[in-house]
Amino acid sequence: MKPKDLHRKVRFVAQQQPFAECIGQNNPRCPILCAAKDGTTKSQQPSSILCSCHLSQFTQTLFFKISNRLPTARKKNKILHLMLEARQLGRMLPPPQSRTLLRNISFTLERGEVLAIVGPSGAGKSTLLRLLNRLDEPTSGEVLLQGVDTKTLPPRELRRRMGMVMQRAYLFPGTVAENLAYGPTQRHQAMSPEEINSLLEQVGLAGYAQRDALTLSGGEAQRVAITRALANQPEVLLLDEPTSALDESARRSIEALLESLVRQRHLTCVWITHNLEQARTVADKVLAIEAGQMTAYGPVHEVLQP
Repeated sequence: MKPKDLHRKVRFVAQQQPFAECIGQNNPRCPILCAAKDGTTKSQQPSSILCSCHLSQFTQTLFFKISNRLPTARKKNKILHLMLEARQLGRMLPPPQSRTLLRNISFTLERGEVLAIVGPSGAGKSTLLRLLNRLDEPTSGEVLLQGVDTKTLPPRELRRRMGMVMQRAYLFPGTVAENLAYGPTQRHQAMSPEEINSLLEQVGLAGYAQRDALTLSGGEAQRVAITRALANQPEVLLLDEPTSALDESARRSIEALLESLVRQRHLTCVWITHNLEQARTVADKVLAIEAGQMTAYGPVHEVLQP
Protein backbone atom coordinates (compact mmCIF):
# COMPACT_ATOMS: atom_id res chain seq x y z
CA MET A 1 0.00 0.00 0.00
CA LYS A 2 1.31 3.46 -0.87
CA PRO A 3 1.96 5.84 2.08
CA LYS A 4 -0.68 8.34 0.88
CA ASP A 5 -3.31 5.57 0.69
CA LEU A 6 -2.37 4.31 4.15
CA HIS A 7 -2.60 7.83 5.54
CA ARG A 8 -6.06 8.27 3.99
CA LYS A 9 -7.29 5.04 5.59
CA VAL A 10 -5.80 5.95 8.99
CA ARG A 11 -7.47 9.35 8.91
CA PHE A 12 -10.78 7.70 8.07
CA VAL A 13 -10.40 5.49 11.16
CA ALA A 14 -9.52 8.49 13.28
CA GLN A 15 -12.59 10.37 12.06
CA GLN A 16 -14.81 7.55 13.27
CA GLN A 17 -13.78 8.47 16.81
CA PRO A 18 -16.40 10.72 18.43
CA PHE A 19 -14.80 14.06 19.19
CA ALA A 20 -15.88 17.36 20.67
CA GLU A 21 -14.95 20.88 19.69
CA CYS A 22 -12.42 22.48 21.97
CA ILE A 23 -10.36 24.66 19.59
CA GLY A 24 -7.66 25.57 22.05
CA GLN A 25 -9.86 25.31 25.15
CA ASN A 26 -9.95 22.39 27.51
CA ASN A 27 -12.35 19.62 26.74
CA PRO A 28 -12.53 17.40 29.85
CA ARG A 29 -13.75 14.48 27.73
CA CYS A 30 -10.73 14.49 25.38
CA PRO A 31 -8.33 11.58 26.10
CA ILE A 32 -5.42 13.92 25.31
CA LEU A 33 -4.79 16.76 27.74
CA CYS A 34 -5.44 20.11 26.02
CA ALA A 35 -3.94 23.44 26.96
CA ALA A 36 -6.36 26.23 27.79
CA LYS A 37 -6.03 29.70 26.36
CA ASP A 38 -4.72 31.04 29.67
CA GLY A 39 -1.99 28.33 29.73
CA THR A 40 -3.56 26.33 32.53
CA THR A 41 -4.61 22.69 32.15
CA LYS A 42 -7.34 20.55 33.59
CA SER A 43 -7.03 16.96 34.69
CA GLN A 44 -7.37 14.39 31.95
CA GLN A 45 -10.69 12.60 31.99
CA PRO A 46 -10.89 9.00 30.75
CA SER A 47 -12.80 9.02 27.48
CA SER A 48 -12.59 7.83 23.89
CA ILE A 49 -13.75 11.20 22.55
CA LEU A 50 -11.17 13.16 20.59
CA CYS A 51 -11.27 16.90 20.37
CA SER A 52 -10.87 18.33 16.90
CA CYS A 53 -7.54 19.92 17.70
CA HIS A 54 -6.07 16.48 18.33
CA LEU A 55 -7.57 14.64 15.36
CA SER A 56 -4.58 15.45 13.18
CA GLN A 57 -2.16 14.47 15.96
CA PHE A 58 -3.98 11.18 16.49
CA THR A 59 -3.95 10.47 12.76
CA GLN A 60 -0.21 11.13 12.45
CA THR A 61 0.64 9.03 15.49
CA LEU A 62 -1.41 6.09 14.28
CA PHE A 63 -0.01 6.43 10.75
CA PHE A 64 3.61 6.30 11.91
CA LYS A 65 2.96 3.40 14.25
CA ILE A 66 1.47 1.37 11.41
CA SER A 67 3.89 2.48 8.68
CA ASN A 68 6.94 1.87 10.84
CA ARG A 69 5.73 -1.61 11.70
CA LEU A 70 4.24 -3.05 8.52
CA PRO A 71 6.53 -1.78 5.75
CA THR A 72 9.66 -2.48 7.77
CA ALA A 73 9.99 -5.93 6.19
CA ARG A 74 9.60 -4.36 2.77
CA LYS A 75 12.28 -1.77 3.52
CA LYS A 76 14.65 -4.46 4.78
CA ASN A 77 13.80 -6.54 1.72
CA LYS A 78 14.69 -3.64 -0.55
CA ILE A 79 18.00 -3.10 1.25
CA LEU A 80 18.79 -6.80 0.97
CA HIS A 81 18.02 -6.82 -2.75
CA LEU A 82 19.83 -3.54 -3.54
CA MET A 83 23.19 -4.79 -4.73
CA LEU A 84 25.05 -1.84 -6.25
CA GLU A 85 24.59 1.90 -5.96
CA ALA A 86 26.55 4.87 -7.28
CA ARG A 87 25.91 8.25 -5.70
CA GLN A 88 27.05 11.41 -7.49
CA LEU A 89 30.17 9.60 -8.64
CA GLY A 90 32.90 11.62 -10.33
CA ARG A 91 36.58 11.78 -11.15
CA MET A 92 38.75 14.77 -11.96
CA LEU A 93 42.39 14.61 -12.96
CA PRO A 94 44.73 16.64 -10.74
CA PRO A 95 46.86 19.53 -12.07
CA PRO A 96 48.39 20.12 -14.49
CA GLN A 97 45.68 18.29 -16.49
CA SER A 98 42.77 19.46 -14.26
CA ARG A 99 40.27 17.69 -16.50
CA THR A 100 36.90 16.23 -15.50
CA LEU A 101 36.54 12.62 -16.65
CA LEU A 102 33.22 11.86 -15.02
CA ARG A 103 30.66 13.92 -13.12
CA ASN A 104 27.61 13.21 -10.97
CA ILE A 105 26.86 9.63 -12.07
CA SER A 106 24.13 7.98 -10.00
CA PHE A 107 22.29 4.68 -10.39
CA THR A 108 20.95 1.74 -8.39
CA LEU A 109 20.94 -1.94 -9.28
CA GLU A 110 19.04 -4.66 -7.50
CA ARG A 111 20.25 -8.23 -7.34
CA GLY A 112 20.11 -9.86 -10.77
CA GLU A 113 19.61 -6.65 -12.75
CA VAL A 114 21.71 -5.80 -15.81
CA LEU A 115 22.68 -2.18 -16.51
CA ALA A 116 23.92 -1.31 -19.99
CA ILE A 117 26.28 1.68 -20.23
CA VAL A 118 26.09 3.33 -23.63
CA GLY A 119 27.68 6.37 -25.21
CA PRO A 120 30.32 7.49 -27.73
CA SER A 121 34.01 6.63 -27.45
CA GLY A 122 35.74 8.75 -24.81
CA ALA A 123 32.50 9.48 -22.97
CA GLY A 124 33.77 7.99 -19.70
CA LYS A 125 32.20 4.53 -19.76
CA SER A 126 35.39 2.60 -18.95
CA THR A 127 36.30 5.22 -16.35
CA LEU A 128 33.01 4.47 -14.59
CA LEU A 129 33.80 0.76 -14.43
CA ARG A 130 37.26 1.47 -13.04
CA LEU A 131 35.71 3.61 -10.30
CA LEU A 132 33.21 0.91 -9.38
CA ASN A 133 35.91 -1.57 -8.36
CA ARG A 134 38.51 1.06 -7.40
CA LEU A 135 41.05 0.50 -10.13
CA ASP A 136 40.82 4.30 -10.05
CA GLU A 137 39.62 6.26 -7.04
CA PRO A 138 36.67 8.64 -7.37
CA THR A 139 37.31 12.27 -6.45
CA SER A 140 33.64 12.78 -5.56
CA GLY A 141 30.66 10.63 -4.63
CA GLU A 142 30.59 7.06 -3.41
CA VAL A 143 29.90 3.49 -4.47
CA LEU A 144 27.91 1.16 -2.22
CA LEU A 145 28.04 -2.61 -2.50
CA GLN A 146 25.09 -4.07 -0.59
CA GLY A 147 24.90 -0.81 1.34
CA VAL A 148 28.61 -0.75 2.27
CA ASP A 149 30.90 2.02 1.02
CA THR A 150 33.48 0.28 -1.17
CA LYS A 151 36.22 2.54 0.24
CA THR A 152 35.93 0.57 3.49
CA LEU A 153 36.51 -2.78 1.75
CA PRO A 154 39.99 -4.23 1.13
CA PRO A 155 40.72 -3.98 -2.62
CA ARG A 156 41.25 -7.73 -2.96
CA GLU A 157 37.88 -8.50 -1.37
CA LEU A 158 36.16 -5.84 -3.47
CA ARG A 159 37.61 -7.16 -6.74
CA ARG A 160 36.61 -10.70 -5.88
CA ARG A 161 33.04 -9.56 -5.23
CA MET A 162 33.05 -7.37 -8.35
CA GLY A 163 34.55 -9.41 -11.17
CA MET A 164 35.69 -7.63 -14.31
CA VAL A 165 36.07 -8.76 -17.92
CA MET A 166 37.88 -6.41 -20.28
CA GLN A 167 37.62 -5.87 -24.05
CA ARG A 168 40.55 -8.19 -24.62
CA ALA A 169 41.29 -11.29 -22.58
CA TYR A 170 44.50 -10.89 -20.60
CA LEU A 171 45.45 -14.42 -19.57
CA PHE A 172 48.42 -15.47 -17.49
CA PRO A 173 51.14 -17.74 -18.92
CA GLY A 174 50.34 -21.33 -18.02
CA THR A 175 47.40 -23.64 -18.42
CA VAL A 176 43.73 -22.74 -18.55
CA ALA A 177 43.28 -24.51 -15.21
CA GLU A 178 46.00 -22.37 -13.61
CA ASN A 179 44.28 -19.23 -14.86
CA LEU A 180 40.98 -20.31 -13.34
CA ALA A 181 42.51 -21.29 -10.02
CA TYR A 182 44.48 -18.04 -9.63
CA GLY A 183 41.81 -16.01 -7.81
CA PRO A 184 40.77 -18.69 -5.29
CA THR A 185 44.46 -19.45 -4.64
CA GLN A 186 44.99 -15.81 -3.59
CA ARG A 187 42.35 -16.42 -0.92
CA HIS A 188 44.04 -19.68 0.12
CA GLN A 189 41.28 -21.75 -1.44
CA ALA A 190 41.95 -24.65 -3.78
CA MET A 191 39.83 -25.53 -6.81
CA SER A 192 39.48 -29.21 -7.48
CA PRO A 193 39.90 -30.56 -11.04
CA GLU A 194 36.19 -31.42 -10.94
CA GLU A 195 35.25 -27.81 -10.16
CA ILE A 196 37.48 -26.50 -12.94
CA ASN A 197 36.08 -28.97 -15.47
CA SER A 198 32.53 -28.14 -14.43
CA LEU A 199 33.12 -24.41 -15.00
CA LEU A 200 34.74 -25.05 -18.38
CA GLU A 201 31.81 -27.21 -19.45
CA GLN A 202 29.44 -24.36 -18.61
CA VAL A 203 31.25 -22.05 -21.06
CA GLY A 204 31.68 -24.65 -23.81
CA LEU A 205 35.34 -25.42 -23.14
CA ALA A 206 35.15 -29.00 -21.90
CA GLY A 207 38.59 -30.64 -22.02
CA TYR A 208 40.50 -27.33 -22.09
CA ALA A 209 41.89 -27.48 -18.55
CA GLN A 210 45.44 -28.42 -19.57
CA ARG A 211 45.56 -26.30 -22.72
CA ASP A 212 48.17 -23.53 -22.92
CA ALA A 213 46.19 -20.34 -22.25
CA LEU A 214 48.36 -18.24 -24.57
CA THR A 215 47.59 -20.41 -27.63
CA LEU A 216 43.81 -19.95 -27.54
CA SER A 217 41.78 -18.10 -30.15
CA GLY A 218 40.20 -14.74 -29.29
CA GLY A 219 36.80 -16.25 -28.57
CA GLU A 220 38.28 -19.10 -26.51
CA ALA A 221 40.48 -16.72 -24.52
CA GLN A 222 37.48 -14.49 -23.73
CA ARG A 223 35.54 -17.52 -22.49
CA VAL A 224 38.45 -18.35 -20.19
CA ALA A 225 38.55 -14.74 -18.95
CA ILE A 226 34.82 -14.91 -18.17
CA THR A 227 35.25 -18.27 -16.43
CA ARG A 228 38.18 -16.92 -14.41
CA ALA A 229 35.96 -14.10 -13.17
CA LEU A 230 33.19 -16.57 -12.28
CA ALA A 231 35.65 -18.78 -10.38
CA ASN A 232 35.82 -16.00 -7.77
CA GLN A 233 32.06 -16.30 -7.22
CA PRO A 234 31.39 -12.58 -7.77
CA GLU A 235 28.21 -10.80 -6.75
CA VAL A 236 28.61 -8.19 -9.51
CA LEU A 237 30.07 -8.67 -12.98
CA LEU A 238 31.61 -5.65 -14.75
CA LEU A 239 31.88 -6.11 -18.52
CA ASP A 240 33.89 -3.61 -20.56
CA GLU A 241 32.73 -4.34 -24.12
CA PRO A 242 33.72 -8.01 -23.83
CA THR A 243 32.68 -8.80 -27.41
CA SER A 244 34.00 -5.74 -29.26
CA ALA A 245 37.32 -7.36 -30.28
CA LEU A 246 35.69 -10.54 -31.63
CA ASP A 247 34.38 -11.49 -35.06
CA GLU A 248 30.62 -11.60 -35.57
CA SER A 249 30.27 -15.33 -34.93
CA ALA A 250 32.32 -15.24 -31.73
CA ARG A 251 30.52 -12.05 -30.64
CA ARG A 252 27.10 -13.67 -30.86
CA SER A 253 28.38 -16.78 -29.10
CA ILE A 254 29.96 -14.85 -26.19
CA GLU A 255 26.93 -12.55 -25.88
CA ALA A 256 24.58 -15.54 -25.61
CA LEU A 257 26.92 -17.20 -23.11
CA LEU A 258 27.12 -14.10 -20.90
CA GLU A 259 23.38 -13.54 -20.96
CA SER A 260 22.79 -17.16 -20.00
CA LEU A 261 25.36 -17.10 -17.17
CA VAL A 262 24.09 -13.80 -15.76
CA ARG A 263 20.50 -15.05 -15.67
CA GLN A 264 21.35 -18.52 -14.35
CA ARG A 265 23.54 -17.17 -11.55
CA HIS A 266 21.30 -14.18 -10.85
CA LEU A 267 24.31 -11.90 -11.17
CA THR A 268 24.10 -8.14 -11.01
CA CYS A 269 25.86 -6.88 -14.11
CA VAL A 270 27.19 -3.58 -15.50
CA TRP A 271 27.78 -4.04 -19.23
CA ILE A 272 29.45 -1.42 -21.43
CA THR A 273 28.44 -1.63 -25.07
CA HIS A 274 28.39 0.48 -28.24
CA ASN A 275 25.75 -1.81 -29.68
CA LEU A 276 22.28 -0.47 -28.86
CA GLU A 277 20.63 -3.65 -30.09
CA GLN A 278 22.82 -5.61 -27.68
CA ALA A 279 21.76 -3.27 -24.88
CA ARG A 280 18.08 -3.85 -25.74
CA THR A 281 18.65 -7.59 -25.69
CA VAL A 282 20.61 -8.06 -22.47
CA ALA A 283 19.79 -5.12 -20.19
CA ASP A 284 17.07 -4.20 -17.71
CA LYS A 285 18.24 -0.60 -17.40
CA VAL A 286 20.33 1.75 -19.52
CA LEU A 287 22.63 4.58 -18.49
CA ALA A 288 23.77 6.90 -21.28
CA ILE A 289 26.96 8.95 -20.84
CA GLU A 290 28.30 11.74 -23.01
CA ALA A 291 31.35 13.91 -22.29
CA GLY A 292 31.56 12.47 -18.78
CA GLN A 293 27.98 13.32 -17.84
CA MET A 294 24.86 11.20 -17.53
CA THR A 295 22.37 12.13 -20.25
CA ALA A 296 19.76 9.43 -19.63
CA TYR A 297 19.03 6.67 -17.14
CA GLY A 298 16.09 4.33 -16.75
CA PRO A 299 14.39 1.18 -18.06
CA VAL A 300 15.47 0.02 -21.50
CA HIS A 301 12.12 0.75 -23.14
CA GLU A 302 12.26 4.36 -21.93
CA VAL A 303 15.89 5.20 -22.73
CA LEU A 304 16.22 3.23 -25.98
CA GLN A 305 12.94 3.88 -27.68
CA PRO A 306 12.57 2.14 -31.08
